[in-house]
Amino acid sequence: MAAEHPEQRRVTRLWGVGDFAQRPGGAHRHLAGYLGQVKRVDEGVGRLRDALRSLGTEDRTVLAWTADHGSHFRTRNSEYKRWAHESSVRVPLALTGGGLVRRPVGTVDLMPTLLEAAGIAVPAGVQGRSLLPLTGGGHDPGRAESVLVQISEDRVGRAVRTSRWKYVVDAPGADAWNEPDAEHYAETELYDLTADPYELDNLAGLVSHRAVAGGLRAELLEWLARIEGVEPVVERAAPRPAGQRRAEPFPAGAPWEGVRFGHRPAL
Repeated sequence: MAAEHPEQRRVTRLWGVGDFAQRPGGAHRHLAGYLGQVKRVDEGVGRLRDALRSLGTEDRTVLAWTADHGSHFRTRNSEYKRWAHESSVRVPLALTGGGLVRRPVGTVDLMPTLLEAAGIAVPAGVQGRSLLPLTGGGHDPGRAESVLVQISEDRVGRAVRTSRWKYVVDAPGADAWNEPDAEHYAETELYDLTADPYELDNLAGLVSHRAVAGGLRAELLEWLARIEGVEPVVERAAPRPAGQRRAEPFPAGAPWEGVRFGHRPAL
């Protein structure tokens, strides 16, 4: 048996993501190794930046760090990375010289961002948009308020993610390894990421959130028509009583973004 690396012993007792403690899975076995790998990446990036600095090219070089998916650690399902939960679809992305971007963006935005930073025109037909207008607190009026998530292979699923909401649909019975999309989807999940960042309370089907789900469904269908050129049917989740939960739309703004939650007063 291979000896345990000292670095793995050092990180074993560090914090874990909030949903790890709530779900079964292998996070407790793999988190230390994962954090050790992150440290190695950090060290490698440091050496790369030292080399750029020694060549005098650091100030005119943009470095980007990203991944093909987040780290799910199999906390919720058997196929950890092909799911719409934050720990899977919230992909790490960092660029030098930018500034914090707080609104949802997609990996399709990386290529046009690097092209614009290099002074190269973005080709026509590119689906992503440069992130440079958003840096430093800037705005991009033409950018959508949500991002599209496409899930394949293990399942055929789609989702939209806004600054606050996650809306997920699944194609029941689809041959996920051979069918890239579907004509019929069903609502499976709805999360309020502001109140429930670890997505432990699935709001799909609650009668109190019908307006929220309806707005997000329309947003998803617009994405699918624009990006995939399809117009599938999305079946609503079976209605469920809301109990003391309620959603009150604010007078202005998109109905699925401007929503206030609360409990009914005790009688």
